[in-house]
Amino acid sequence: MIQKIVYKLKEKLNKMKKDDSGSAFIFVVIGVMFVSILGATVMSLATNYVTTVIVDHYSTDNFYQTEGYLDEVRSGIEELAGEVNEQAYLDVVEHYSSPKMTSKMKTVYGKKYLTGLVRKLNMNADGTEPSEPNIQTAEVESLEVTKATGWKSLGMNKIKKMSTNPDTLSSIESLKLADGTPRLEYRFTYDSDTEEMFLTIRGLVIEYEDETNYHSDVQTDIKIGVPDYGFEGNSTYDQLKHYVTISDDILFMDIPGGTSGAEVTGSIYAGKAKTPYSPANVDDQDSGIEITPESKVTFNSKQIISRGNLNIYSGSDVKMNGLKGIHSLGDLWLKNIVLRQPASATNRTSKVDIYDNSYILDDTSIEDDNSELNLAGNYYGYSYNEDNQSAAVPSMYSEYSSAILVNGKNTTLGTKTADGNELTKLILAGRTFVQRKTEGGLESAEDIMMGESLAVRSNQIAYLVPTEFIVDGHNPLSGTEVANVDDINAEVNLSQLLDLEVGGNKMSYYLNAMKPITANFDNSGNYVFLYLNFASEAKANEYFSNYYAQVDEFGQNANKEYLNDKAQAYISTTDVSGMKISPALYLIAGNIIHSYYESGGKELLPNYRPNSLLLNDSRSKMKNYLGLQLALVPSGSNGVADDDLRTELNSPSKELVSDVILNIDTNGTDRVDDNWFKKGSESLIDVDTTVPGHSDWKMIFSNENYTVSTGVKKGIILCAKDVTVSSEFEGLIIAGGKISITAGGSYKANVTMLGEILDIIKNSKDKDWWKYFRCLNNNEKNSVNVADCISYENWERNSK
Repeated sequence: MIQKIVYKLKEKLNKMKKDDSGSAFIFVVIGVMFVSILGATVMSLATNYVTTVIVDHYSTDNFYQTEGYLDEVRSGIEELAGEVNEQAYLDVVEHYSSPKMTSKMKTVYGKKYLTGLVRKLNMNADGTEPSEPNIQTAEVESLEVTKATGWKSLGMNKIKKMSTNPDTLSSIESLKLADGTPRLEYRFTYDSDTEEMFLTIRGLVIEYEDETNYHSDVQTDIKIGVPDYGFEGNSTYDQLKHYVTISDDILFMDIPGGTSGAEVTGSIYAGKAKTPYSPANVDDQDSGIEITPESKVTFNSKQIISRGNLNIYSGSDVKMNGLKGIHSLGDLWLKNIVLRQPASATNRTSKVDIYDNSYILDDTSIEDDNSELNLAGNYYGYSYNEDNQSAAVPSMYSEYSSAILVNGKNTTLGTKTADGNELTKLILAGRTFVQRKTEGGLESAEDIMMGESLAVRSNQIAYLVPTEFIVDGHNPLSGTEVANVDDINAEVNLSQLLDLEVGGNKMSYYLNAMKPITANFDNSGNYVFLYLNFASEAKANEYFSNYYAQVDEFGQNANKEYLNDKAQAYISTTDVSGMKISPALYLIAGNIIHSYYESGGKELLPNYRPNSLLLNDSRSKMKNYLGLQLALVPSGSNGVADDDLRTELNSPSKELVSDVILNIDTNGTDRVDDNWFKKGSESLIDVDTTVPGHSDWKMIFSNENYTVSTGVKKGIILCAKDVTVSSEFEGLIIAGGKISITAGGSYKANVTMLGEILDIIKNSKDKDWWKYFRCLNNNEKNSVNVADCISYENWERNSK
């Protein structure tokens, strides 16, 4: 337009050069027109600009108002998430006493947090939680296997109450019910690669139209992650400074005779034997801490944990002093304590003093001759197998039935250590059993029940079928005398036996009606012992109590005298009063409560069945034990079924070192030879470096078997395989394999120094050291702030 006016103007000027008549007038007219046109153009542009600004102002203001309502929803979810988070966190920390351990503590917390949040969001219109929240337990439990659950319906009652203008909240058309009621959908997602869990709420629409008919809408999904509190990873890491040795395999202590012995100061964790070992004195696949014959070892430990047994071999001198110097009890968590006798045993004397809170899953078994075991502090044999109480279950099992068994000859069992510490409490929740053997001398899965919680081997006599009721007149029978081992009743005058009275009851009252007699072969398999087969542990307990106390018509207690006489070979005299087993051994849960005391012994009334509080305490301790095995701190989930818990205790699905502490790869096998440190996708080379600021301390990382020599006196040693310690050492040793201590001397943790070094690693700016520790690798992934874990996905503006 302007170009056209300029062209015309030039044309007029050229014409005026030829003819200047009226030129002034024409020039004025043209100038006025030009100015007018320019003014109109400017006015038009200004008007359009002003109109656009006004429209944008109202539109933007409307959109900000819409965004404000969305922010209200987010703030409401944050507030609700904070409440649920606190509840879930406290529930995990306070009551999560042991895991099924197919899932990590963080995963269980995540499930509690996200499912709790859905329940709160899915509230009814009256503000109450639905009796059947739309959450499938099995679906949530499968999160570790599947990538995501299916979409489920989520009501909008609670979310609408978060907004000051509830009418603005709706959902996308495809999610609305048939009557037009808006609803949302949610699903859980688990990323198995990053171990992160999310809740996604989809289909939320915010629509707002003001009084001037300006309209805005926002459509979005809301993604809610789980705060990263670390849980057992950080807790485990923080515990490391208290430990001197941690290994996935056994702690093997071979301290040669003639030395002053080894003194170990600091906490200890030992896993369980992974593979058979060649030394003849290591023959227990349940071994966790192995102390070889004639070794002398003293433990000053806040905590000793092993997945397996503490095996102490003949001739050893072992002291467990708790926390040295302050007379405070340490904690001892084991499967069994076994004083063992090697096949090539000589006439040695073993002495063991335990001054700890001893939590023993199964039994303390004294198999070695000439042994002295002194218990002090508190002893808990906490396992109790309820199946053994049922008369409907003919097969009885000794596993998870805690007791003390004295099978070695000339044994001393005392309640006071050499330094004067005394036994304060002894609880045995189970009963003793005779290990059954089948024809050929093979071990059977089914054991033979006895009635006591503490039993001497000779007491088995009380459970044998009396010879006067056996057809051949003696017990045991030879293999040729038994016509059919499956019909052992034929060897006994059964009707007479069942009529025999013991303690005012006939034998039929005590025995299993379907199978009153049971057989047990000797080690060679050539002889068969006939045993009484009880209806339940309670019946066995009651029988033995009555048998032991039974007095004949002449006032004689022949059974008691007979058993005491037979016990002489197994129980030695420990002091001038003639004490056999201290009368302070109160067998609370089980059970029989007779002391083997020649004169003036105190007898307590038997308690045939543990009370419910004791059983609950037993389950709690079992969960704590499993949690300690897998995290050094109690951790796990409530409501773990007993069968699942016992399966996990027998074969935990995860190992402490390679699965929780160190970044070790096992290539999917249990072979120690496959263990390798990993850093990214590459195997690490061995590293030997001085700790910054502490020239006398070493940091050693090894992919191969490592021997600690005199050149390394202080440090932290991380090894993917086995470690042998052949000289004194101060610091921490962590091994994916076993740890062997083969020399006398001092082995100790340094809590202050180890804490300082671990802080250097944890706070390292370049995070390079973190890669050695699995429990530190994910520390920067997620925020621990609830609000920072909430975000929007698929956000759209004015999509309608």
